Amino acid sequence: YFIGNSVTDTINYSGLQSLAKSRDHRHLWGRHTIPGAPLQWIWEHADEGFQKPPFGHYPYALKRFTWDAICLQPFDRRLEGDNGDIAMAKNFIHLAVGKSPNVQVYVYGRWPRKDKDGTLDFARAWSRDYSDQAHGSNETRDFFERLAVELRRSCPELTKPVLLVPVGHVMHELDRRLKSGIMPGISGVGELYTDQIHLNPAGSYLVACTFFATLYGEDPREL
Repeated sequence: YFIGNSVTDTINYSGLQSLAKSRDHRHLWGRHTIPGAPLQWIWEHADEGFQKPPFGHYPYALKRFTWDAICLQPFDRRLEGDNGDIAMAKNFIHLAVGKSPNVQVYVYGRWPRKDKDGTLDFARAWSRDYSDQAHGSNETRDFFERLAVELRRSCPELTKPVLLVPVGHVMHELDRRLKSGIMPGISGVGELYTDQIHLNPAGSYLVACTFFATLYGEDPREL
């Protein structure tokens, strides 16, 4: 079950389902997404946004159905505080474990957005330290890893440790290889963007392959 906004929609749910089916996995999914929304907004607007029948929005989906996995997408909030991503993620987790005590929780480790002028130094943006006072530092490796570690520590009701879906990590490594000349085709991952934050179909495929590898523990090559 996927909870997030248009960045979560970048997964291309039916495409990921097709990748899984090609390896004989039974891949059923639901979602609750609201464009541009952080976890706080989704939590507080439980009957708004997009959903997939028969599972519906998150209150119905998490209370009525048993899930192997839920994926939470942090967005535009600090780690700490009543409205921060730690607190909001814990709200969703506490709700989910009532019906799904063995659920695997994933944090969607997404990518930093481009600068307003359209430029992108991915390595610099991604490798910054997180600070609740620094603009953009909630789109960094440090932010997503800290969130996953803190949720592991503060959610003892989970039987499995919270994991990252390391999309930003994958993009960082791809960017390094592209710029070092190891891989041909494009000059850097900035070419996978369609605007300041959204990705094109090639970027969406990268996201889906990363999710496939993480969810199923299999090499996505030759999918």
